[in-house]
Amino acid sequence: MTDKDSMPPADSTELASLALRKVAAARTHAREAFLESETYRHFQRRIDEVVEGWERVLTELLGEANDLLLRQNEELTQVSERLTLEMRQVQAIQESLLPQRLPEFSGLEFASHYLPSGEASGDYYDFLDLSSNHVGVLVADVSGHGAASAVVMAIMRVLAQANLNQLLLAGGALSVLNSLMTRFVPGEQFVTAIYGIYNRLSGSLSYATAGHPPPILIRAEDRSVSLLPVKPKFPLRIFEPVEYETLEVRLQPGDAVIFYTDGLTELWNIDRELAGEARLVEWLQGSPAETASGILWGILEQASLFTEGRPPVDDFTIVVMKRSESA
Repeated sequence: MTDKDSMPPADSTELASLALRKVAAARTHAREAFLESETYRHFQRRIDEVVEGWERVLTELLGEANDLLLRQNEELTQVSERLTLEMRQVQAIQESLLPQRLPEFSGLEFASHYLPSGEASGDYYDFLDLSSNHVGVLVADVSGHGAASAVVMAIMRVLAQANLNQLLLAGGALSVLNSLMTRFVPGEQFVTAIYGIYNRLSGSLSYATAGHPPPILIRAEDRSVSLLPVKPKFPLRIFEPVEYETLEVRLQPGDAVIFYTDGLTELWNIDRELAGEARLVEWLQGSPAETASGILWGILEQASLFTEGRPPVDDFTIVVMKRSESA
């Protein structure tokens, strides 16, 4: 059989094509008839009603959610404003506990600067009138920040003012203060501190440290600047009892001692470099040393240049004690 013999007759192909076209036309007619029927319109109306119902529900839910977010935002704003107000009140109370004026002690000149990094600070300094010939200088730094540190600072002030005014040995005074703070201060915070006692009769400064940065001595005779030696000991309120050792340095007329907290040496510059104790010594070598306030403002000027005016990330305190040229 040849290929020509196996092909269907032309009329059979035409009939098949005609049948397909009729089927397609029937389907189109049926679809159009269904779309125009009442049944389809009924289904469409039901679908539209369901969609409209869901739209209303979603719109109501979105409105309720938006109202809830607005109320919560308003409540959070009120809480934030209340907390800010309370922290400012804590700051005001805390600053009222710091010395309101520098001590008038014959033969000495003082200058001080206190800069909190937030509303409340853990830094503390005080002057204690021990006798007609002795004055105490206490500088401390409570761990952490905020209200808890401010409360510890306030407790420390009360304990120091009530219990150190009869003690003339710096190390013994810190040991007593450590025992009292271990007993009366709750929580896990600790305190670094330095306590110095100046004796006007001998011109000597006895001092002790509890995990605190070393004081700095400026000699008037040769303008030398050096870190005073310290005996490493634990900060206050970690262990009890602790015997803090007393060291002593004799101050000549015109000499000055700088007490500070580590917020000063932990200042950062734009290159993320710490100021450090060595740099602080360099700042003091170029600062005017004629007066205590001159030394203080020299430090602050160098610190501002170092940080390019950026605010500190930690509180810092500076106390300058200078022996008078004629003393």
